[in-house]
Amino acid sequence: MNLVWHFMHPHPIPVPPPPVKPIVGVISDHSFFDGKADVYGYSAKRSQTAVACYNAFLATVPSLQSVYVLNDPSHGPSKAALGQLTKLIAGAIDVSNATTPIPTAITNYWKTGTVVGNPGILVLPIDRCFGAADAINLWGFNNQVPIFWPVTDRVYHTTSVGQPSALGGYGVTQEHCGEVMGGQVAQVLWGRSPPSPQFVEAVTYSPTTTAFTDITWAASQAAATAADISLVNPTPRGLTVL
Repeated sequence: MNLVWHFMHPHPIPVPPPPVKPIVGVISDHSFFDGKADVYGYSAKRSQTAVACYNAFLATVPSLQSVYVLNDPSHGPSKAALGQLTKLIAGAIDVSNATTPIPTAITNYWKTGTVVGNPGILVLPIDRCFGAADAINLWGFNNQVPIFWPVTDRVYHTTSVGQPSALGGYGVTQEHCGEVMGGQVAQVLWGRSPPSPQFVEAVTYSPTTTAFTDITWAASQAAATAADISLVNPTPRGLTVL
């Protein structure tokens, strides 16, 4: 119990602890918080669907011969995703150094001379990468390298220096995550009971087999044209070409 000493009082006066403020967030693996009071959220399962995202990249660009990932070894979801992809990818580009812009890190890796085949870059679920999405997509635009994301929010029907589009993406959109979180926040603020379930799980059935899924899969024809890349043809079920 917290104690406060009053300068005129000979004994400590007990002060109640401050109220716990609920936390609502988006998280890939919520197991650490399961059962903990006042912690709620939505699991988009980005790290858990890393292989499906990788396969979607290959399916979107049949000419792709090698995939390199943007990885942060100190970031939990990135580490978990990489663990599933180690035997599938050609290499991992470390983007953990906050003093090095991510496009510079990619360029430095490209200069090592180890990049082979017709390469593409798969962005792993890293907060810093989401914050630098335009810079990463612009690097792909300028270097004619397809960039693929675990979300589709940055896939556009046009692409330019001012608004570069990713080649494509596969995953739960950040917009959908925000909608689910908004409902949980409203429940915390105005509800008479805490959100239930504590963590909402994304429905991650493949869009190639069912429409009942939170996953979206999209590709930009404009980005493909700018990179001189042919998208898969015919378009498979579940893939939206913008």
